[in-house]
Amino acid sequence: MTNPDTSSDVLADRPQPLPVIPRPHRGETLNSYVRRLAHANHLRPSYLRRYLCAPPGHQGSVRAARLAVLTNRTVDALTRHFTALQTEPRPHRLHPEPELPIPRQPGPDSPPRRPRSIANLIKRRGQQGARELLDAIRHEAKINPSMRAITRKFRVRADTVLLALTTDPNPMAFRRAPPRGNRVYDPYAHIIDDLLAQKPPLSRWAIWERLVDEHDAELSYGSVCHYITGKIRNQGIPRKRSVKDPADNGNTGRID
Repeated sequence: MTNPDTSSDVLADRPQPLPVIPRPHRGETLNSYVRRLAHANHLRPSYLRRYLCAPPGHQGSVRAARLAVLTNRTVDALTRHFTALQTEPRPHRLHPEPELPIPRQPGPDSPPRRPRSIANLIKRRGQQGARELLDAIRHEAKINPSMRAITRKFRVRADTVLLALTTDPNPMAFRRAPPRGNRVYDPYAHIIDDLLAQKPPLSRWAIWERLVDEHDAELSYGSVCHYITGKIRNQGIPRKRSVKDPADNGNTGRID
């Protein structure tokens, strides 16, 4: 049976073996070996990490076939040493065409619609946004107690208005939750915060490259985006970021 990794388009750009190929160390992780491989050939680790992903997007996980060609080794030998190395692409979720919702008439046996909760509101608008919305609804209700006017002004449902009028202005849900442990980006959180505060602001991709190249971080691009998205939602950091093309190789040499 043909290997799905080698029969796809992962080798469409015909990569060639690198000049210097270090041997993997016993117990070494895949990210650590890619970083040593990049330094041995005077390449940025983030650039080599991108190149080892399948074209044209060069994002996702390292492909075994591309790493095998660059290191002049077999896919079986690499997968035996690096258990995290994938030989098949992860299946992509299918996004069907959105269908118009069918209006459902409430019947005697239909379950009631779930009321809005503070936790659900925080999930949709963030902690600060939910607090500001409920406070604004309470202030508006003192001036104009019309339910229809409040729902139209703030573009919310009636149960959100009832939630604001029937809950404590300082509920326990708005208190800062204790920090979670063992998150992959926790050791680099202060570095990401410093990079976010730079002027002009850096893109998320540029922040990930800085972490990989300058701090030897074994972080995926998705983990960096997850951390930054959480800060944007909870602390009101501006969403606008300078855009950088991930396919731009910068000043580094190409691997032909």
